[in-house]
Amino acid sequence: MKKAMFAGLVALLAGCSSLPPAERLLEQQERELDTDGSTTMLFHSALYYPSEISLTFPGFILGIEKSPVDIIAKNGAVYIKEIPGSGFTKEELADEVIDKKILYVSHIIESFGKPYGQSNCVHYNAYYREGLNKPKPPIEFCNNSEKHEVRPEKAYMDSWLAMSNLKRLIRDRIESYTHVIVVTMGWNTVQEEAVRNFNSIMKNLTWHSQNQNSLYPLSLSSSTRTKDSYHESFRRTPPG
Repeated sequence: MKKAMFAGLVALLAGCSSLPPAERLLEQQERELDTDGSTTMLFHSALYYPSEISLTFPGFILGIEKSPVDIIAKNGAVYIKEIPGSGFTKEELADEVIDKKILYVSHIIESFGKPYGQSNCVHYNAYYREGLNKPKPPIEFCNNSEKHEVRPEKAYMDSWLAMSNLKRLIRDRIESYTHVIVVTMGWNTVQEEAVRNFNSIMKNLTWHSQNQNSLYPLSLSSSTRTKDSYHESFRRTPPG
């Protein structure tokens, strides 16, 4: 009897091991944008885990990624203009700006500093697709009016619309805060590590200002694949 049970268990495990690997929730979209590599998929991991990879304070996560130019910027979407006095010809400027891949905004997440990432939502998501026969994405849009599909060939141009929306969001909220703090992590810092660094920076800023009672910041945190880390702040008069 025991031998029969053991043989059945072995057969069951062998059957499980032969199953094809499950497709990630965003894998189809990642393939479309060429961000489905073992490393490149880590630059938008907050879309998979919005509660776990979350800011511990009010702010926005601005996801900036790289995809091939011929996928996301077709039909002359990237226009290079010659700048007099720059010392570069138009062709040289194009060579500096346009590589095989180009930067674009892939997502904008708003965090509210609540425990367990409660109420975190997305204002812009280049990975959103309508009508897919898949489970519901783990992060919702903040407003139904923002829910729209970004086709891969429009991802670069729609980045400018995303930034315009972010500008409006910050302008609408700015009166409630004393500072706007911009933090950028780069040189291929994966998003999970970048968010840990953002939380650490803001924790220390808040801790050092506790006795002053003058810091209530709104953070714009960018995880990008270029540039090194820096942060800067714009100070406002404390609310009230």
